[in-house]
Amino acid sequence: FGAYEHAAAWKPAFKVLYDNSGTVEEKMKQSLVGMDDRIFGNKQKKDIDTACQSVWLRLIHASVAIRRGQFFRVMGELDYVRKLYIDLLGDRYRLESDRNREIDRLPENEKAAIRSTFITSENPAELWEKLLNLTDLVYKELEGHSIPVTKELLHEYFKGLK
Repeated sequence: FGAYEHAAAWKPAFKVLYDNSGTVEEKMKQSLVGMDDRIFGNKQKKDIDTACQSVWLRLIHASVAIRRGQFFRVMGELDYVRKLYIDLLGDRYRLESDRNREIDRLPENEKAAIRSTFITSENPAELWEKLLNLTDLVYKELEGHSIPVTKELLHEYFKGLK
């Protein structure tokens, strides 16, 4: 069968169910060798560019929403930034981050960092804490990349709104 000659894995997790000859399994394993760069290399560049261009604005929107008492707006903005952060972590650890598919395989300290950003109440003090946690995490992940607004400038802005 000619179709087996071009068999390739598109995602890291695959399982060949019916292959008595081992041909398909071997082709799939060979295709994994360069897969990380093709899948994660371009995705990582795109995710970093997206985060660098938009994360600071979303964090500003979240801070203004806290000031105005717009709980659901805060939640939406922080969810968006958290998703960017999780995508960046997924890229770094070569895990599929779409819908957090493989994020449970992150090291415990990374999962704890993500947990530290989840909102559990509408208390403004807690919202500020979660915003600051997420700001620090995402800026640490983007260290070395050009972001239009620095973390220090954001912290100054946040102080003015508190």
